Amino acid sequence: MRLKDLLQVENVILDLAATSRDEVISGLVDAVIGQVPLTKEKLVRILIERENQAPTAMSGGVAVPHGRLAELDHFVLAIGRSRNGVNFGEKEEATKIFFLLIAPAGDTVTHLKVLARIARICRSESFRQDIMAAESARRIYERVIREDEQI
Repeated sequence: MRLKDLLQVENVILDLAATSRDEVISGLVDAVIGQVPLTKEKLVRILIERENQAPTAMSGGVAVPHGRLAELDHFVLAIGRSRNGVNFGEKEEATKIFFLLIAPAGDTVTHLKVLARIARICRSESFRQDIMAAESARRIYERVIREDEQI
């Protein structure tokens, strides 16, 4: 499954105002809450509990908070960028690029494949620099899709 099949430009947050991990998660949930059959509070709680079990911050200033929901029959993806960065777990560097993935509980294989795609595109330093330099949500969206097509 390609990221273009999951991502909508409306789910890209150009500048997250969050200053903490939990605020980042809440802000990302705001972008997708209409696409998920849960209240914002319940979804945020599920994602924070998941993050407490195993932090999702990766090297390069990227984090991929994610969760699986029995109530969901489709994948939901959002991206947020924080210019100042947020301490998002055990990594010492500030996390600035966030991918939120919410998956149906019954599709573990696709869930893992999408996480792998995200990790793969985020390895590229030039990709991360382009995301940070983008001047619009549309530019971030286009850059993600272009990078994913090269895999």
